[in-house]
Amino acid sequence: MPKTGLGWLSVGLLFVALAAFGVFFGFVFSGEQGGDGFFSNARLSGAILAAAASAVGGGAFGLSAITHGGERAWLVVVAVALGSLVLAYAAVELIVPH
Repeated sequence: MPKTGLGWLSVGLLFVALAAFGVFFGFVFSGEQGGDGFFSNARLSGAILAAAASAVGGGAFGLSAITHGGERAWLVVVAVALGSLVLAYAAVELIVPH
């Protein structure tokens, strides 16, 4: 379990991100469809933006807890890994044209 405040914050944001991803996929499996643009379906875009923001935030706070606070909890490392993956995916989506 985390020992620092930043570690607990990153783990909390990890669980928020996982819940928001679950809500997003719940919407998708229930038949929600997007439109022509990213914000065409407010439910889908809101859920995925909340998931991405909390994952990246949890990763940033976790990285800070590891580097500055000496945090070594495995949940914080998982939060950093998920945040890094989401940030890398978002960067590739913005950089590479379709």
